[in-house]
Amino acid sequence: MTACVPQAPQRPSTRKGAKPAPDSTQLALMELNLRLAQAADEELVRYVQASGKAFALYDNHTWMCVRDKGDDTLPHLLPEGQWVVHMEVYDLNGKRLADIQRQYRIGKMELPPAVDDCVVYLHPRAQALLAAPWYMAFGAAGGDGVPPYTNVLIDLKIL
Repeated sequence: MTACVPQAPQRPSTRKGAKPAPDSTQLALMELNLRLAQAADEELVRYVQASGKAFALYDNHTWMCVRDKGDDTLPHLLPEGQWVVHMEVYDLNGKRLADIQRQYRIGKMELPPAVDDCVVYLHPRAQALLAAPWYMAFGAAGGDGVPPYTNVLIDLKIL
């Protein structure tokens, strides 16, 4: 009748003070994602250089080209406010992948991290073009019509 009795947790199989063996599958996946991220960064550098546009690289590995400063009499977008953002998302070959418009609060992870990080540099009614690596855009899972691991161009308008 011991089958119905909850079993006590087992002790780790390592000796006291010894570190557990590393998870080789997890390490391999981390190495693969690192290589994919480096390849994404290199692809975006080639795209930006070939575009002839005035892109600037930000700390989050996203490139931004401001096409219209918007209303610079108003302060930059503040996290306290709610903003309507319109994004047209393209792959680097120009194929349209998504058209997204939604109300948005900065810093609440309601949009891709590339957008969330870059809008703080913009004024209301600004327009910008973002070249974002997959890991700062829609990630390994994709979403909103964007396939996984896709570097994207985001035509961004703050309404």
